[in-house]
Amino acid sequence: MKKTSLKILVSSLIVLLAIWSIFLKDKEPKNSVMLPEDIETLRVVKNKQQVKPLGEEVLQANLITLAKNLEITISKDQAFRKLNDYRIDVKDLKFILSKELLKTYSLKLSNKLSMCIIDNFCGTKPDSAGYFDENGTPAHSLLARTLALLDLNLEYKDLQLDDIPFQDLLKLENTKILESTASLLLKANPTESELENYLDIAQDLEGANKQIFFSTLIRSSNSYQRSHVIEALATQFKDSDPYSIVAFFQKLSSLTLSSEELAKLASSGCHLKLENQISWNSFRFHLKKYIEKNKMDIDLNQLCP
Repeated sequence: MKKTSLKILVSSLIVLLAIWSIFLKDKEPKNSVMLPEDIETLRVVKNKQQVKPLGEEVLQANLITLAKNLEITISKDQAFRKLNDYRIDVKDLKFILSKELLKTYSLKLSNKLSMCIIDNFCGTKPDSAGYFDENGTPAHSLLARTLALLDLNLEYKDLQLDDIPFQDLLKLENTKILESTASLLLKANPTESELENYLDIAQDLEGANKQIFFSTLIRSSNSYQRSHVIEALATQFKDSDPYSIVAFFQKLSSLTLSSEELAKLASSGCHLKLENQISWNSFRFHLKKYIEKNKMDIDLNQLCP
């Protein structure tokens, strides 16, 4: 009896194991053949999911593009590599490169960059989203850095007017470039007629570009140059757009002006009172604030009746 029961139990276990093995086999994933259209779909999805180059890869790509358009061999040009290493402050480059190399190399590079930018933005293309800032390309950044380096390391009269393409630089609507351009222009010690020529070219500047260029000239010029700069700016304000006038007076606190200089500049903006009330309110606010802070004897109502 016991043997019969044992046989029945063993038989039952064997049957259960057989059923379980069949169940597990059904659960195993079956090999399937991927159709061509499925393969193409998978490829497209993977391409869309690819990570775009960021950080160092983008900088390296910009560096290669610039070098190609400037006909520079990166591996053989230490100065170019250092100038493009934005982890190094411009002020620290003078400790890495000799002063003579800084001057000769930076002058040559600034000339090549200005021509390259005017020609084709030094090969810069819109990004993947189609964005493109024609006044802020990698070439503009490098040119601004190169000019700033020159400005830091050159003294008054260390420069000749034909060393730098000032006329071309004044066409580039980039505040950092224009700031260094203004300072370097004065270091080239232009004659009265030469200075007036460049001031005439600067008449086309607008907004923040006009503000930074003329403010830098006013701060850096000697008394003789300064009078010409003030006179030119006052004349230009009479025909300037409201934004350019307001942009200058918004930054008025960065300048130290005499009462006579301020009155000359401000009187050229009085036409805003009748032409553009919003601009006039902003102009008047910053002008009045400067007058009060510096305790100037200027009656705004008499200046702009």
